[in-house]
Amino acid sequence: MATMIGANTSTTYTSTQMEQGGVGFKAGDRFETTDGKVFVFVSAGGAIDAYDAVGIDEDYEATTLTTAAATDGHKIGVAQVSFASGEYGWVQVRGVCELNVAGNYAADGILYTTATAGTLDDAAATTLCRIHGLIGTEAGTTGATTVAAFMAIEPFADAPTG
Repeated sequence: MATMIGANTSTTYTSTQMEQGGVGFKAGDRFETTDGKVFVFVSAGGAIDAYDAVGIDEDYEATTLTTAAATDGHKIGVAQVSFASGEYGWVQVRGVCELNVAGNYAADGILYTTATAGTLDDAAATTLCRIHGLIGTEAGTTGATTVAAFMAIEPFADAPTG
């Protein structure tokens, strides 16, 4: 995988920009930065906040990650910028990143989906999906927070056990 000329992971693009062909990327394109981060180009199927965990379907449409999306076997990534519904941009799928977690997340805890789309936590329940390959490397504070995280491999989920 090579770097891509013109790839800007901090920019999103409107559907008009995509239709006019000036962006130079299409959904599903991938690239690796010189520091080992891997990104995939997606369209947003709804509003996505910066640092939300996202599910990426087979058409490379990203939505904030829910237990249902994880159960469907969607690829998992982390948005490093905010997307409006219908915008296009890069979602990270490997490397050091920032991640939204629920309050009181314990550093290096196993991550699970939560009732809040896009937010992960270390509180396990039989109705939630465990996320493999993604770990928060610092503790969260009271209330939802953003923590440093690392994706050693491209994240994937187990189905709920309940």
